[in-house]
Amino acid sequence: MTMNNAHITEAEKEVFKYWIENTYVESGKFSTDSNSAKLKHLFERIFGHYAYEDDVIKLMEQWGYASKDLGGGHVYFKLRFRDKSMEPGEEYSDADRFGVLLDKYKNELGDSVE
Repeated sequence: MTMNNAHITEAEKEVFKYWIENTYVESGKFSTDSNSAKLKHLFERIFGHYAYEDDVIKLMEQWGYASKDLGGGHVYFKLRFRDKSMEPGEEYSDADRFGVLLDKYKNELGDSVE
């Protein structure tokens, strides 16, 4: 499989990894808290563009997170939310706020996350 069909930039990878490290903690078991669909949607909410679920899975595996297909069409990781209050609702409101801050940074400095 070819990685990066959605053209995920190196900066986006770094920010997404930071987000994962600060939202989740490693767990002894595979958890629905961190299934590939949730992580894909989280990425899309943060950066505002489409990501392939396979690309998110490959990134997580490259970063050393164990994965397992438990059925249902998604891959699960041995991660759980650091704190239950971090569990996103349907709209991933924290990611929305973070995306707004990234856009503000980009616009104010004329810089780009690409």
